[in-house]
Order: sequence, then C-alpha cells, then structure tokens
Amino acid sequence: MLFLTIALPVLGLAQIQDYTPMTANQRWNDYVSGSLLSTSVAFRSLASAAISQINKEPLRWGQGSRGYFERAGSHWARFAVQGTIHSGLAAALGHDTRYFREPENSGWHRTGHALRRTLFTQNREGHTVFDVSQMAGLYGAPMVSSLWHPNRFNPFTQGVHAGTFGIAVQAGSNLFKEFGPDLKHAVLGK
Repeated sequence: MLFLTIALPVLGLAQIQDYTPMTANQRWNDYVSGSLLSTSVAFRSLASAAISQINKEPLRWGQGSRGYFERAGSHWARFAVQGTIHSGLAAALGHDTRYFREPENSGWHRTGHALRRTLFTQNREGHTVFDVSQMAGLYGAPMVSSLWHPNRFNPFTQGVHAGTFGIAVQAGSNLFKEFGPDLKHAVLGK
C-alpha cells in the first residue's frame, strides 16, 4: 500500500481536482446504455458472434443462422453480466464508471491516461483507486457465462483467459474513447 501511495502521483494518478461523483441517475443511465441497450453493446455482441461463428465455437450450436443468433445472444448476455457486476460493485464501492478524456494534453499523455484508466478509476472523493469493479466484471462474466455454454468450460480457467483478454479490449476501447472524437473531427470535419 505504501508503494501505491508513493507511485500514484508519479504515474499521474493523483486526486482529480473539481471532481463531481456520479449521481444515482447517472449510474443507472450509464449501466443501461453501457451494458444493455446501446448500439455499442449490439455491435460488440454481433461482432463477437461472427468471430465465434467463423471459429465454429461452440461447435454444438452449428453454423446456420440459428447458431449465429445463439452465439450473439450468449455474447450479449455475457456483456450484460459484465456490466451488471461492474456497475453494481462500482456503486457499492463509490467508484466512477465514466471515462473522462484529456484532449488538452499531448498524445503521449493521453495514451498513458487511456491505458491507466483501464486499471484505475476515481472514488467518491476523486482519489485514484484500483478499479476492482471493472476487474470483477471482466473476470467474473466469463465465469458466469460458462454455466450456459454447451462446452462447460472450467469457470476459473475461462474467467482468467477471457478476463485477461478483456483487459486488452478495454485498453483499446479507452484509446478509442480518448482519440475517436479527434479522428472523427479530422475525417469528417465535425
């Protein structure tokens, strides 16, 4: 703990000034739009299902349209479980689930910020803390989804494998959140 107390300011993880914690309404809207009903969740579910369909995973679900939609439903349910674990635990701990961009800083600083935000978040006071709720969602959702998966993977093995991959995906998502609006502006001029 002493190491983190010393290292956090050096890593750019000190308390955020003028931080406003999430309200209950913001938490609910973030949960619904980020975990259940959004184009992002639909796209991730359909894209993940397409990859699973190509890899014939799981084989028992077949290769036709029914198999594809079973995969899409399974991926959607997994994302819903992940978001439920993340949002619920974040609310209980007072952790923030929002992503804050830093467009006024250099590209290297912004990249570091996006990557740090993969593992850290803010508590109610604006202090930077390890994002336990995000890690629990990333590792817990694959464990839960192994219960309905026809191959009956070992929940722990599935959780560790998919959760670690999920950290990499979350880092990529944060980079997109950080730089996506700038790319959109550069390409579309908006």
